[in-house]
Amino acid sequence: MKADAECVLAQVGEFMSRISKLVGIDQFIASLVLHCLLPLLPLGFEKWATGGVSELSLSLAAAMYFFSVGISSKIRAVWALSIFGGFAFAVCFGVLMSGKKLGVSIHVFQIGIVSMLVGHAIERIARHVYFGERYIQFLGDIRR
Repeated sequence: MKADAECVLAQVGEFMSRISKLVGIDQFIASLVLHCLLPLLPLGFEKWATGGVSELSLSLAAAMYFFSVGISSKIRAVWALSIFGGFAFAVCFGVLMSGKKLGVSIHVFQIGIVSMLVGHAIERIARHVYFGERYIQFLGDIRR
C-alpha cells in the first residue's frame, strides 16, 4: 500500500513538473498569433480575393515585416539584420513601384518572410516558454 502511494506521488510530481514547463505556452501562442502572423493577414486577404499575391505586395510586406518584427527582437544581431533586410526589401519595392523589373524571383520575398517568421518564433519560444516573459499584461495577471 505504501509503495502504491509513493508511485502515485511520483507520477503526480512528474506530471506537475511537465505542466510547469508549459506555463508560458499561452504567452507564446498569443505572441505568435498577434505579433508574427497578424501582420501577414493582408497577404492572405489578397490571395483569397485575387487568387494570388503580387510581387509588389510581397516586397512591401517583406520590408514592413522585417522592420516591425525585427525591432522587437532582443538579439542585437537579429535586430541589425532585420533593419538591413527591411531596407533591402524597401528598395525592391521602390524599384517595382517605378515600373522596372527586378532581377530576383518572387521566392526571395517569400523566403525572407518565412525565415523571419521562423527565426522570430524560435526567439519567442525562448522568451515566453523558457524564460517566462509575459507577452501581454492583463489586469490581475501580474506575477509576483
